[in-house]
Amino acid sequence: MNKRFFGCCFLLCTLWLPADGTRHSLRTGVLYISDTVELSAGVTDLVLHLHGASKVVEQNFDRTRHQAVLVNITLPGLSSVYRKHFDDPAVFPALMNEVRGKLAAQNQGNEVLIRHLTLMSFSAGFGGVRELLKQSGAVERIDALVMADSLYSGFTGDPENRKVNPVHLTPFLEYARMAANGKKQMVLSHTQLFTPHYASTKETADYLIRGLGGERELKTGKHSAGLTELSRYRKGRFLLMGFEGETGEDHMNHLRSIHLFLNEIRT
Repeated sequence: MNKRFFGCCFLLCTLWLPADGTRHSLRTGVLYISDTVELSAGVTDLVLHLHGASKVVEQNFDRTRHQAVLVNITLPGLSSVYRKHFDDPAVFPALMNEVRGKLAAQNQGNEVLIRHLTLMSFSAGFGGVRELLKQSGAVERIDALVMADSLYSGFTGDPENRKVNPVHLTPFLEYARMAANGKKQMVLSHTQLFTPHYASTKETADYLIRGLGGERELKTGKHSAGLTELSRYRKGRFLLMGFEGETGEDHMNHLRSIHLFLNEIRT
């Protein structure tokens, strides 16, 4: 994946102010607990986000209606760093155990049950999502998946034919089918940004739609965050939203507006 392209995720988000809440450093990542979240009941939901400046992710998270805590993991590098981080099946359960320990400490030593888990990614974070979706234990635990302009793939055969490599997208298509059948939830957004050396988020979205046997519904509408929606496809609890925009700035707007997609998840 293009290093300069994904590097904009860090450079364009420095003007956001920190959200109000408590932060706990993890071995990898940060646990954020908003001041509005009450842990004394002994249960909470968790959103695990991959790739995006903490200030932006936390403020978007606070704009949602979810009573949940947030873990943000942002690693320096491309999608491969997320793939390598999560390719060990022991990493995910260790992360969950570490989060439960931090939550208990925040709750005066009393255990806090993690009820629903939403996995969320932006841009290069999809590399970690793909590894997690290969692990049956992680798939069983993940209730919902949100991918904000964040699903890419290599090609098979001559790259000029732009034929998406099905091996790269098999874990995502399998999860999309579970969502379409009502067993999981999945929300996917994409821009129109062309990526010359690998399949774009629009091309991978088209692949999933074909795999689900559907077609897009044309839609014109401007969201409050300034995103203009062009198309939509829904099947069961799978939702795909296609937006205008062909620049890196348009790509970044999907991170700055990620609360819109997270709010489509019903817990």
